[in-house]
Amino acid sequence: MLGGDKGESKVRKIRAAVGRHEHDQGSWFVGDTVGDVVEGRRAGVGTIAAAWGWHSLEQLRGASPDRIAAAPRDLLTLLP
Repeated sequence: MLGGDKGESKVRKIRAAVGRHEHDQGSWFVGDTVGDVVEGRRAGVGTIAAAWGWHSLEQLRGASPDRIAAAPRDLLTLLP
């Protein structure tokens, strides 16, 4: 989990995390805003929109995430 406490670029944070914790089945970024989806895509990872967060489901769908989680428990089935 990465927050806004260090630096501003989520793309750089995501890439750094992937470099430290690379996984055979790929890497995923879970976010609750359209910007999160965009930055996850720019970082080259799969994106999951968290529909219980800041932006509405309609806004998140408009960003075309790879997957959408309606509730936190959905992550258990959406992540490899």
